[in-house]
Amino acid sequence: MRPFISRRKRRKLTEQSSSRGRRNSSPRTSSISKSWRWRRVGWRKKLVKRQKKAARERRKELKERLEREWAAMKERHAAEVEIWSVECSKLVAEGVKKKDLPPKPKPGKKPTVPVVDDEDDDLEDKVMDDSNV
Repeated sequence: MRPFISRRKRRKLTEQSSSRGRRNSSPRTSSISKSWRWRRVGWRKKLVKRQKKAARERRKELKERLEREWAAMKERHAAEVEIWSVECSKLVAEGVKKKDLPPKPKPGKKPTVPVVDDEDDDLEDKVMDDSNV
């Protein structure tokens, strides 16, 4: 069983062992390379953040558009029900049986945000395979 070594101790040991084998290693050059590495990683993180922000904005715009569409669908359905009720009342006044009245208009399904599938590359592969056949 290995003895417990804290993270700080491990880091010190690895820094000491890595600096032993290098030529012309000075703290200045190693800190520059480390800062460059962290700068690169920071750039990637910023890129990912920007991409996520853009995706959030697109999703928000899509939800707003779907809400406007749903509100329009509800208004349209309310108007259709009003027309239907007037038509039914006229038919009942003429003596038509209730079973012969036209059916009530049904509201459409509420539009939803499509689920993003992480297996897009599999789908692309299938499409490419189908196009090559």
